[in-house]
Amino acid sequence: MKPVIAILAFLTCANAFAAEFYLHRDKAEYRTGEYKSGVIGYGSAVKAYCGTAEMMLIPSADGAEGWLGALAQEIKNKENDYIKAESRKKTAEFMLNSIGEVSSVDKLSDGRLQAYAAARFAEISKAEADMKKAQTEAAGLRALFAKGADSETPLHSPYACADMKLVLDKITADYENVLYIDGKGAATELVLKAVNRSGVDIKAQNAYLLPSYLNEAIAVPQFDPWYVRPFEPVPLAKTARTSAAPLMFEAAADYSSAPSPEVSREAPAQFRVKDFTLISDGRESRTVLDRADVEAESRLAVYPFRSPVVYRETVFTPKSEVYGSKWRVSAGREIFENVYASVENGRIRLAAGTDKDISVKRKSLPLTRESDGFFGTKKRMKRGFTIEAANLAGEAKKLNITDRLPVAADDRISIENIMLNGKRIDAAKDGRLEIITELKAGGTAVYTVTFELVADKDMEVVF
Repeated sequence: MKPVIAILAFLTCANAFAAEFYLHRDKAEYRTGEYKSGVIGYGSAVKAYCGTAEMMLIPSADGAEGWLGALAQEIKNKENDYIKAESRKKTAEFMLNSIGEVSSVDKLSDGRLQAYAAARFAEISKAEADMKKAQTEAAGLRALFAKGADSETPLHSPYACADMKLVLDKITADYENVLYIDGKGAATELVLKAVNRSGVDIKAQNAYLLPSYLNEAIAVPQFDPWYVRPFEPVPLAKTARTSAAPLMFEAAADYSSAPSPEVSREAPAQFRVKDFTLISDGRESRTVLDRADVEAESRLAVYPFRSPVVYRETVFTPKSEVYGSKWRVSAGREIFENVYASVENGRIRLAAGTDKDISVKRKSLPLTRESDGFFGTKKRMKRGFTIEAANLAGEAKKLNITDRLPVAADDRISIENIMLNGKRIDAAKDGRLEIITELKAGGTAVYTVTFELVADKDMEVVF
């Protein structure tokens, strides 16, 4: 298999970049320029156009260049090896049968016949081994080929074209946000992940990554009057937030630091990549579109009102474009593939794993109600909770605790006498409660939070 790899590497590097490639959300366009003859591609995922007319594609007796062409040639070579080995086996069997039926060499009395028969048996055994080897290697090559195309039949067109365009299916692409964290700092990347199974190798001088569909509908806006009406409150239905909506941050980025190939931004959400290669081999290709160093803050954080899990968080302000809320975080030797970001005031918060050495428990305190009095119009209800954090590690750790206090949604309700471990504190407008604690090795910290809910005497309160 080593000579195969050498041939493939040579063919991959030998072709010059001379075409343009447009990667849309659903399909891809590959504008190859003038076509005179030769194999265009493999499989059913390719359509060729000359202007607006579709070109006829028929099977070709010739082989193609590139990855799939080299694989197809090697498959033929292995098939020929199998045929040759099978022919050797049949010849040896024929020669062996010429001396009569021989079940074992030991049963032959003539020494020369014994040697002759033994040689034929050895030839048969060697031919069978070569047949099995050729069959196994051909199957492996076919499996590789199937990752890049759905047919081994090369296609060409009997017609020439001054400016051929290929429309390709089975090219999938996605964007990935990546955060790298090490002892020296942090950096973000926007990476294009693309997989080509179209049966056509892409080698383009310029590749354009577009956010639109290939045949996207275009409609002229229609005029409608601009009415002014009285405000009428309408209850809003709750909708689930999906990660498909892009979170896009525009900021100046240092594109000169991006690795090869050269990438430039043509417009928001649109990139141009020079000397772009995407081999039809079914493997993921990664191209860095944007990269920037960021100032990141790392901390251990827990949100007891939701979960006792302690997260290793990183918070930073992005300086490059961000797509979606899903991230890949690389922290030292650890890699986290499915990390979802939260955004607050333009800053991104990511969790690079969890800390198993800190145990956090949250317990609600029983609800108590003070006497309202016979003529009283208000009722007071006291409630609260405790948070206990224990450090099981052999070193001190700093923990950020974020919990919440109730927030009045009606002016007839108020939250009063908020206490943290017996000391009165002021509540944030959104009810956020932030506690930063230093936990010694093997140490424990307990925080008791209490508050009074004051409402009209006859009002039912839900919280």
